[in-house]
Amino acid sequence: MNYINNIDMKQIYILLVTICAIAFTACSDDDNTKDPIDDDNGGEEMITAVYEPEYEWDLELNIGTFKEGENITIAWGDGGVSEFKSFADTDSWGWDRDEELHYAIGQGVVEHKYPNYNAHTITIKGKIKEFYCYDVLTKLDVSKCPAIVNLYCGDNNISSLDVSKCTALTKLECYANNLTSLDISKNTALTHLRCSTNYISSLDVSKCTALTYLECHENKLTSLGIGKNTALTNLYCGDNYISSLDVSKCTALTELSCGSNNLTSLDITKNTALTELSCGGNNLTSLDVSKNTALTKLWCHHNNLTSLDVTNNIMLIDLSCGNNNLTSLDVSKNTALTYLHCENNNLSASALNKIFNDLPQGKKWNEYGQKKQSTISIGNNPGTNTCDKSIAENKGWIVW
Repeated sequence: MNYINNIDMKQIYILLVTICAIAFTACSDDDNTKDPIDDDNGGEEMITAVYEPEYEWDLELNIGTFKEGENITIAWGDGGVSEFKSFADTDSWGWDRDEELHYAIGQGVVEHKYPNYNAHTITIKGKIKEFYCYDVLTKLDVSKCPAIVNLYCGDNNISSLDVSKCTALTKLECYANNLTSLDISKNTALTHLRCSTNYISSLDVSKCTALTYLECHENKLTSLGIGKNTALTNLYCGDNYISSLDVSKCTALTELSCGSNNLTSLDITKNTALTELSCGGNNLTSLDVSKNTALTKLWCHHNNLTSLDVTNNIMLIDLSCGNNNLTSLDVSKNTALTYLHCENNNLSASALNKIFNDLPQGKKWNEYGQKKQSTISIGNNPGTNTCDKSIAENKGWIVW
């Protein structure tokens, strides 16, 4: 009898253990179904962000995937979870309103309304190719999303951004944040970078040899080495503290904006493709634009120029050379000229009259519903009050 009882007790014990194991597994499954996003991503790609609203409780996101029909799950941080399946979206969306084909979620824009102004941690899971969010983020972690291609997080309150794991990035926009540094040494596929209006004191773009567009103005840069960025077509590095800038290797440049720095010289003789140059607000004493025959816009105001030869720049439309030390200016070859700012120079009445005589016939046109007219600004020159403004006015120019 004792032998039989022992067998019965063993069977009962095994049965109890089995029941407990099944119950534990069931509980675990229930937990997983309640919240499909947990702290451990299990190798799945994900982005986390902290949303901290100031004026409104609505969050808007643009998220794109690599192909149609991919799943994206968003835990909003307030207990709510949304699941989406991407679709082919041909409508324009994103910062530049491009019209390329995207695989978007929601209605192209995903919106979520929060009940209060509290900070919320958002977790996004799925195969994310593109991520857009502006105005409301204080933190952004993309370290677990290495395949992301386009990241747009400008105009937020982010103080640090680690993109070292995002080696597939081609476009990065993180302008107007609180960044003091930005390491893009691992992002060798980058073609487009906007990191302007931050507090960045140094920026190494030497590994990003595919860059065609670089916007880093309004930072704290004292230097910028772009000798290896020979594919650059657009460079905007104004409003920094740069004392020298070598663009000789960047022969593909079409737009260069380097105003409001500490430049004492600027050699653009190799940059023959330039159509727009803005170098005002520096300490330039000379500027050779004779090789830049494609220029349509030249802003070199607020420098120390004593002469400026634009006779080779016959395509010039907009010339701003005010606040220099010019005593003469020959615009006889600039037959496309529409805007001329030469105020605050040393131009006599006879020098101004010669400019008036050399001006092309003025133009009138409508732009965005506003009437426009050829304009010349001559204020605060020695000859401003005694020159014959009617010469220019009779050609259809506004003189002020």
